[in-house]
Amino acid sequence: MYPDDKAIVSLFFDRNELALSYTEKKYGDLCRRVADNILHNKEDVSECVDSSYFSLWNSIPPARPDSLKSYLCAIVRNTALAMFKRRSRRDDLPFASELAEISDGRDIESVIDSRLLGGFINEFLSQQRDSRRKIFVLRFYFNYSLKDISDMLKMNESTVKSHLQRLKKELKDFLSGKGYDI
Repeated sequence: MYPDDKAIVSLFFDRNELALSYTEKKYGDLCRRVADNILHNKEDVSECVDSSYFSLWNSIPPARPDSLKSYLCAIVRNTALAMFKRRSRRDDLPFASELAEISDGRDIESVIDSRLLGGFINEFLSQQRDSRRKIFVLRFYFNYSLKDISDMLKMNESTVKSHLQRLKKELKDFLSGKGYDI
């Protein structure tokens, strides 16, 4: 059994290297999965996760995340996306074309990076049922395949696909209603 996240964060504040060891044991598989969903390359995944642990070590302190798991996943995801962009393999990103449908061909990275858009998406997701919110987050944040999502949520793959199509349309309508025409 591993210490809880608060205890691990305390170890980071104490600059105790056990913090990294516990983090790897507790969340290493999740980190590799998040990175692999973006990079699809074993060596890149390993480099990404190692870089993410280094970033985590350097950011705590001063950061004191409420959820170490979420904080770490965000670091891994951002590191993987940065690596992916540097290596110019954008066409392999499975969800890019789906998000491009919402953006009417504008540079999707600039749309995603907009804090305003992020706030609107969070507001939209807060109004969704838990199952729909999970589908959206698993697909567009963690980059899981439709099959993986259907397996994890014990749903038919076509049901997941249908929910995603409806969510994308509803999101576009929601954003349009907020004056954010994309």
